Amino acid sequence: DGFRSTRWSLAFGAAAGLTLLERFLTGAYFAPIFVAAAAGLLCGGDRWLRLRNLLLAGGVVAVLALPFFWLNREGIYGYYWSGHVTNAEGAARLRGFDFAGSVRFVIEQYRDRHLGAWFGWTAVALTGLLLGLRYINPKKSVTGFASAWLFWGLTFLILPAAILALHRQKSEVVVGILSPGVVLLVLWLGHILWDRIGFRPGWIGQHLLPGLPAIAALVAGGVYFASRELQPPHSPAFLQSAQTINQVSDLLFEKVRAGNMATPSVGVDQIVDFMDGRILRLVCYERHKTWIPFGVHLPDSILAGADETVFFKVRESDFMILTDQMPGNGHWPYDQQMRRLYPELKAWCNANMTLVKYFSVFDRNMSLYQRRERP
Repeated sequence: DGFRSTRWSLAFGAAAGLTLLERFLTGAYFAPIFVAAAAGLLCGGDRWLRLRNLLLAGGVVAVLALPFFWLNREGIYGYYWSGHVTNAEGAARLRGFDFAGSVRFVIEQYRDRHLGAWFGWTAVALTGLLLGLRYINPKKSVTGFASAWLFWGLTFLILPAAILALHRQKSEVVVGILSPGVVLLVLWLGHILWDRIGFRPGWIGQHLLPGLPAIAALVAGGVYFASRELQPPHSPAFLQSAQTINQVSDLLFEKVRAGNMATPSVGVDQIVDFMDGRILRLVCYERHKTWIPFGVHLPDSILAGADETVFFKVRESDFMILTDQMPGNGHWPYDQQMRRLYPELKAWCNANMTLVKYFSVFDRNMSLYQRRERP
């Protein structure tokens, strides 16, 4: 309702605040959206009431999100500002797209990873149904083009899309921020067509035909939901790899407890999202309800460092995980450096550490080593 309702404005602020807590980076998109919203409200009716409600929504966002932003300020600064903007890691994250390539990347990733063919074809089918109903029963007088809906849909779509396209770094995950704008525009189009349909008197014209779009939408959504719920969420290979990760984590937990290690250190020769010191802290806590402060000797950056530094950190690690076989040669400069050093690292670990376990996960063969003086 364009921030005319205080209750719904507070609900919007709560939703925005929770979204920020889910992903801190969302603030980069919400900030210009709030500015554009204020500018748009100044150009419409009831501007002061609506601006007040917008400020109330912003206050709810601040109350929910700012305490957590403050508690995590060092991590936010280090990861987002230093890691993506000011230091050398930011350059390593660049994809090298020109503007046309960036736009194509955003569209393709949103279409394939977030929107999905089912949503797209459902929207097309419902639009076709509404067009058919309008053709059969056109309304002689209409109320306009719902400019408020159009404004909010374009605001939530164009501003995040512009940031995603202009920013030199790219991520498939954050493209999902476009969803509110796309959904609002689809609803706006449906509203425009609905307002132009003149349903005739009688049970069919007043009850059956008006219910067809809603029934079609519910059927499409229900079929998709049921099909996804009835399918196994993960492949057998994925489940086997996840089970192996849990087994390796349990083994490391037992080794740490048996050795009375206060701050065990772990090195991993590839940057992966299933195994490193930080992940082990969480997995061990979830599975054993005990916090083990695993130190992260390697990797400490996505960048390559001096070879001597790598071997120094390997020597200082209580545990070292080497990737013996993997597809490709690694994504980040650190990964590629470790693949180059693999023969030397393997020989050093075999000569100076104890091989604890050889395991296979996610198309990789890996070896877990530990210091020989550890039990």
